[in-house]
Amino acid sequence: MKDKDDKIKIFSGFTVSEKFKDAFDHFQNQNKDLTNVRWTPKANLHLTLWFYGYISMELLENVLALNTVLKTQMNSTTLTLSKLKIAPTNQNGRMVWASYEPNKAFKEWIGLHDLLLPKLNLGERDYKQIRPHVTLARFKENKYQNKDFETQNHQFPPTLDLNTLIIWESLLEDEKIVYKQLISNILM
Repeated sequence: MKDKDDKIKIFSGFTVSEKFKDAFDHFQNQNKDLTNVRWTPKANLHLTLWFYGYISMELLENVLALNTVLKTQMNSTTLTLSKLKIAPTNQNGRMVWASYEPNKAFKEWIGLHDLLLPKLNLGERDYKQIRPHVTLARFKENKYQNKDFETQNHQFPPTLDLNTLIIWESLLEDEKIVYKQLISNILM
């Protein structure tokens, strides 16, 4: 059991479908000749709603309670795939994203977080640009550009259903990042 002074790395989000994971396998195979690419393990594929950062065990109880309340104000929704791209575009590219169009519901979820999180003293996070995405791979900054990856002929599903809000803890186990599910809330 962790001491209350210990901090843990927490985020919330949504899992991806098996069809998405199959398309991810295909995408990896299409781009297998690229060197020094760290592919996201299939078990870790997700679309992040909110990154809370490193928080105390004491604060974790509040974050879990907050997300239980949030689920009562959130309905399931579906996001539409925009494109696969090198990201982030406002910095030096270092990831490949499956980027989604932020719909009204997703923007409202971010708004709920903006409204409620300051009460938990998590620090200010101002997401001026809402960019729902699934991180597919990482690499050193500026190593690759969009043209280096096969991003047009992919098999990713055109939509992603968001119907279960999950809180994960990010852990390092045996030198690998693993996500431990802490709570799962089904949305209406």
